Amino acid sequence: MRSLADRGISPTVVDDQVGRLTYTSDLAAGIQSLLAESAPYGTHHVTSGGKPRSWFEIAREVFAEAGADPERVSPVSTQEYGEGKDLAPRPASSVLA
Repeated sequence: MRSLADRGISPTVVDDQVGRLTYTSDLAAGIQSLLAESAPYGTHHVTSGGKPRSWFEIAREVFAEAGADPERVSPVSTQEYGEGKDLAPRPASSVLA
């Protein structure tokens, strides 16, 4: 998104899929904790806190942080975005608790 903002591109981004970003510092702390606790082998989920947001909301925030007009980011539904494309299905919510 930052590159699009810098290049003057106005993207269309899905507004009906929500998630929560995982920041590298939180991921590193989670991994460090798993190693320190000798966690058993398996799948472990690590996520940051905060309010879940749509990809559209996140894209607008990135544009604003880049000094670009967030109004350049347009919302679109997942169905509209995928019309005529062979896309993998995505959940409406990918928020980890």
